[in-house]
Amino acid sequence: MISKSIVWLVAAVVAASQPVADVAGVRLDDGFRLVGSDSSGLIATIRITAIAPGMTAGNFIARVFGDKGKPAGEMAPLAMRALEGADRRWVLLESSAGTLQKSYAAMLKANAAVLHQGKNLPIVRTGSYEFVYLVGPGVKRGAFVE
Repeated sequence: MISKSIVWLVAAVVAASQPVADVAGVRLDDGFRLVGSDSSGLIATIRITAIAPGMTAGNFIARVFGDKGKPAGEMAPLAMRALEGADRRWVLLESSAGTLQKSYAAMLKANAAVLHQGKNLPIVRTGSYEFVYLVGPGVKRGAFVE
């Protein structure tokens, strides 16, 4: 199980020098844990206040920092969902040959999620969204970047 003391930095996502989103909160959710791994889903609630041209789910990158505070890697979201509107299902952002479809088959079967091929799911409305990143127990600090 991942530590509950993760620190996530940066309260704004910036595109073209204009803030377009801010991080409203983060939480861990074992519902996105991969079977056989020591991972959890880090869910970031992000309020998108303006739509940048060509904005997609893949623009919301999480940067992980190592023990010495230096960047140690980046992660694209594996799922997202809008918190406003009638359809609040997760959209799994499949990037390889059926990996998420197999790993989260129960969510798909229960109609709690739908599958989208690629990270390029367009974001066309302002509002609150949740983005999921898969993190392991060694991840303690991170930031959301453009």
